[in-house]
Amino acid sequence: MTYIDPSKPHGLTEYYSMTQAPEGAKKYPSCLTIYCDTCGIEFTGDFVVNDHMDRYQKFQVARDYLNVEADWRCDDTADLCSICSGNRL
Repeated sequence: MTYIDPSKPHGLTEYYSMTQAPEGAKKYPSCLTIYCDTCGIEFTGDFVVNDHMDRYQKFQVARDYLNVEADWRCDDTADLCSICSGNRL
């Protein structure tokens, strides 16, 4: 049985409504991949972005998610998975 956390969006419609965007911006799902700069492991996921974002801003959406939800450390110096960042054993 899969537990659904009611505090997190569980469908694209809900996710669209929770994603901030400037007025008039069109939101759409985008498949983004972030690589660990040390070991090369990759994380690929679908994220909601908008047509007013540049490439850096779109990848920042994925990095913000990894920092909070997956114990990665993504900052200006590197993108590190949870193992390489020392957040997990």
